[in-house]
Amino acid sequence: MSRLEMSLLRSAAVGAVVVFSCSLAVAAEQNADIEIAETTFASTGVSWQPAVSYESAVLTVSGPGDLSLRREFAAGEALVFRVDDTNQAALEDGQYAWELRFSPVTDAVVKEALRAARASGDTSEIENLKKQGRLPAETLVTSGYFRVQGGSIIVANDAEASTRRGGGRVGATGSKQTVDTDSDVPTKDQVILDDLIVDGSACVGMDCVNGESFGFDTIRIKENNLRIRAVDTSSTSSFPSRDWQITFNDSANGGANKFSIDDIDGGRTPFTLEAGAPSHSLYVDDGGRLGLGTSTPVVDIHVKTGNTPTLRLEQDGSSGFSPQTWDVAGNEAGFFIRDATNGSALPFRIQPGSDGESLFIKPTGVEVNVAFSAVSDVNKKTGLTPVDPTDTLDRVAELPVTTWSFTSDPSGTNHLGPSAQDFYRTFDIGSDDRHIAPLDAAGVALAAIQGLNAKLEATDDALQRDDESLEAENAVLATRLAEVEKQNAELADRLTELEKLLASTSDSGQP
Repeated sequence: MSRLEMSLLRSAAVGAVVVFSCSLAVAAEQNADIEIAETTFASTGVSWQPAVSYESAVLTVSGPGDLSLRREFAAGEALVFRVDDTNQAALEDGQYAWELRFSPVTDAVVKEALRAARASGDTSEIENLKKQGRLPAETLVTSGYFRVQGGSIIVANDAEASTRRGGGRVGATGSKQTVDTDSDVPTKDQVILDDLIVDGSACVGMDCVNGESFGFDTIRIKENNLRIRAVDTSSTSSFPSRDWQITFNDSANGGANKFSIDDIDGGRTPFTLEAGAPSHSLYVDDGGRLGLGTSTPVVDIHVKTGNTPTLRLEQDGSSGFSPQTWDVAGNEAGFFIRDATNGSALPFRIQPGSDGESLFIKPTGVEVNVAFSAVSDVNKKTGLTPVDPTDTLDRVAELPVTTWSFTSDPSGTNHLGPSAQDFYRTFDIGSDDRHIAPLDAAGVALAAIQGLNAKLEATDDALQRDDESLEAENAVLATRLAEVEKQNAELADRLTELEKLLASTSDSGQP
């Protein structure tokens, strides 16, 4: 057997297991996207013509140097990305990925249904809306790639031509004769009607050569468009029959260097690895632990990077709910949750070195085992209005205060205090009638103390005035008493004189 025949035999052996498709156009690779928007590439930018109705759209673009751009578009606004509107001097040469997501059009009834479903936690209504066609059954998203070279986008509207010279394919039965379009040499498909074992390596593709150096390769595929497609020929509808494809790199000019698994029948690409991804970007060890950026995961999901490992949770609006993005991240400064939608505020933070169980949530309640500080900065307040402490004290006096236990507390721990309903009805403060903010309770207590203090001061003033009045009366009485005592002394002196006079008269014998 000649080397050429052996090469053909090896090709047939591999072809008996896998079927190759070498001339897939970009439309075939992204047929799910075609129904959503038509993409047009130009050297200065990319534009999209939507094929669906939408309320808003969000475009994200990522590229070299950790570039991440985000653009929001209102309905009717031109969906365009230009290389000169990225707030930087120029886009670096390299590969870029883009994703365009649309928020569906929803009326007031649908929005209220979504709000109610979110409040109740019942998602069945959402599925009903999808079945009724009032919400899209699938996420309205389209994505792709483009390449920048010399500051311009390589136009990706054309696909790379196949190097195949004829119609040679692996057949199921019989032989098929074709003509080599370059040399007019007749060729035949090789059909093997039995098992085939190749003791050696196999190369499949139009660029395989006689005397191919395989090294350690057992199977090699070699040409300019590389695809492995699995075509399931199950004839009964109840049997699985989905067709899948492994894609090595885009066929489009300026397309992505990537490895993908495509759901051919569904028109989706559920898995993609871009060329240049760091080692161990995705790693599953023998214990089922997932490493992101590490080959030695020590927990179920282990994320390792040099600067602030982050998990992003993005609700994109494509299901009718309002868009909202949260980041969960940590670094040497602390662990935090970031509200990326609203100014990247950090509503929750934990600094390294915090005491164990600083915040402990358990069935009986929340324990704060460190000093608790509630923000009360005047610079963060508005509508400052003085209160009447005496009125507050009077309301506190009327507020029902009872002992009680939480219905969710299995231990039945006793507590003392007012109900939120009575508190809200009495003072008309707080976010609702089911909660009492600690600051509000403290504020009511402080105002009531001020009211009580005012009453005590008023009582003290009255008592002091009474004391002063009594002292004045006592002074008058003392003066009068002194006068009486003076008069009594004078009378006593006169009586003494009279007694002396009488005694003198008696001694002289005068009648």
